[in-house]
Amino acid sequence: MTRHHTTAATEHTPPSGDLVMPDAGSFRTPDLADGSGPPIGRAIGIDYEKWAVALIDLTGDAARIASARLRLKGKGYQKVEGQPVVSGYAAAEVWVLPRQMHEARLAARHQRIVAAVASGEMTEFALPRETVSRGR
Repeated sequence: MTRHHTTAATEHTPPSGDLVMPDAGSFRTPDLADGSGPPIGRAIGIDYEKWAVALIDLTGDAARIASARLRLKGKGYQKVEGQPVVSGYAAAEVWVLPRQMHEARLAARHQRIVAAVASGEMTEFALPRETVSRGR
C-alpha cells in the first residue's frame, strides 16, 4: 500500500467556526406526531401489555451487539424470530420477556433498594423521587 505524503500547502484547513443555520420557517412537524404511525422504537405487531420488549440496533458495532445479546440472555429475554419491523430502525433484533415477569423483577428490585436504604447500604437518593415539571 502506498502512502501519500502531504505538504503544508495541501493539508486541510481547520474549520472557521462559521455557522449557517436553517430558516426557522422551514421546519415542519413530523408526520408521526399526529398519532398516525407508531412511535420510534416500537416493534410492529407485539402486544406491549403482554411483553416487555428490548431492542438491539444491528447497524452498530459487532462487539456492542454481542454484548447486548449476552446481557439480554442473562436477564431471561428471548429473541423474537422472523423479520420484525421496528419503527425508526433499519435493522433491529427484538427480544421479549413476559410482562408479568418483568413487573415482578422491577418490584423485587425496588424492595432490595428499599431494604438497602433502610440498612444504610444505600442513601435515600437511590429511591425514586417525584418528578417535578414546569406544567407549561
